[in-house]
Amino acid sequence: MSYAARLSFCLALLLLPATHGAAQEVAATLAGAVTDAATGKALPDVNVFIAVSMNGSVTDAQGRYRLVGVPLGTLRLYVSRVGYEPQFRDLFIREAKLHTFDFQLKEAIIEVGEITVTGEEDPRWRRRLERFTELFIGETPNAAQTKIVNPEVLDFTSKGGDFRAVASAPLVIENQALGYRIQYFLKDFSATPTRTKYDGEPLYEEMTPESPEQAALWKARRDSAFYGSFRHFMLALLNDRLEEQGFQIFSRPAARGPNGVGSQNILQGNQRYPIQRKDILKDGDG
Repeated sequence: MSYAARLSFCLALLLLPATHGAAQEVAATLAGAVTDAATGKALPDVNVFIAVSMNGSVTDAQGRYRLVGVPLGTLRLYVSRVGYEPQFRDLFIREAKLHTFDFQLKEAIIEVGEITVTGEEDPRWRRRLERFTELFIGETPNAAQTKIVNPEVLDFTSKGGDFRAVASAPLVIENQALGYRIQYFLKDFSATPTRTKYDGEPLYEEMTPESPEQAALWKARRDSAFYGSFRHFMLALLNDRLEEQGFQIFSRPAARGPNGVGSQNILQGNQRYPIQRKDILKDGDG
């Protein structure tokens, strides 16, 4: 994803996991095994989770995992272990039954540059961490109450206007504004003066409130962050519940350019025409 206005990861932090506001009467179970692609040996302690959710687990000594209470619909099943290349599968779960998905992970080849060991923190690394945090977390009021718990797993490079970050382990992020602890499996992060781009998957965990008042505050903030958001709109669109969720969508024609050629993207007054879900979403091949 790319955002010129530094929206970046703050969107993932400020919105709720995919299960928010989408209770399911029926649910499926996902299970399987994770092995080393080269040796075929079982891999224990592999993170297996549904992206942007609170449903995750780790593989046991036999490399097996099991996720229960999985809502029907579209989801991304993500698999990650330090030292191996992560994998994922985009799924459409139609039936509330046991679904089996096995994974074979390849060892990751990590290139490192010159390593310098010092007794004090590198001031340049600290400055780059501050820049990364500003771009990645954002600068909203909720972001101000969000911190990266384990910044030591991050390393940065900066050449010309290209700023990049890599993480040797999942980032652990605490959002005190919404009451979430997040593991973010960062695959790629780069920024230029005009664009920030990142790739990765978050796994959410609810934090324990210190009081009923804090629990109520977190709930109110979560609802405020979700309802009316782009994620809320997309979930309503996918589930064909736009009007029920308070959304209406319209098209607005653009004016023609000189001599009627091309488009100047000038809106024609207040003209607008209602459009439906079928006008936006189409069935894919197969």
